[in-house]
Amino acid sequence: MIKLPINCPYVIGEFEQHAELKQDVLNAINEQEVQGLQESEDAVNITRSDWESARWDYNKKWLHLLGDHFHNHLLKVSKELGYEFYRLKEIWFQQYADQSYHGWHVHGANWTSVYYLDLPDGSPQTEYIVPYEQTDVQTFDIKEGQTITFPSFVVHRAPINNNDKIKTIISWNMDTEIVPGLYSE
Repeated sequence: MIKLPINCPYVIGEFEQHAELKQDVLNAINEQEVQGLQESEDAVNITRSDWESARWDYNKKWLHLLGDHFHNHLLKVSKELGYEFYRLKEIWFQQYADQSYHGWHVHGANWTSVYYLDLPDGSPQTEYIVPYEQTDVQTFDIKEGQTITFPSFVVHRAPINNNDKIKTIISWNMDTEIVPGLYSE
C-alpha cells in the first residue's frame, strides 16, 4: 500500500456583515428551544445545539437573518477554493458554556465550515491534527466574525471551554462543484 499525502487548502474569511447581524442572530439562537448534546463515548458535551432537531431545516430564524449575505459568503469561499458552486448539506449551531467541549471528530460532505459568531476572550479555537502526517495538535488562528472552511476529513475538535462566557458557533457541511466543461479534454 502506498500512502501519498495530498496537501489540502483551507480558507479563513471575514463574514463582512458580522457586526451588523451578530446580535440579532445570537438572539434568535438563544430563543430557539433545543437541548444540549452529551455523549461520553464520543467525548461530546455541548451546552446547546440544534444538531439533533434541525440540521437539515433551512427554515430557521437565525439562518434567515443571515440570508443572502451568507449565500454570497459561501459563493466567495467556494470560488476561493477553486470551485464554481456550493451545495449546503446541513447547518446547525453549537454553544459551549464553561467546561463544555466537542472531542475529536470528522464530518461528511466535501467541506466543513465554522462561523465564529460569538468568541469571547479566552474561548478556545478549533484544533486539528493530520493523522497520516502524525502531526502535533494545531490550532486554527481564528477571530470572532470569521469563518473557516476545511476538508471534511480533517480530524478536529472544540477543546474544553474554561471560560464563564458562552462561545457560539455555526457549522455546516457543503459540497462543491466545478465549472461545467472546465476540465474537458
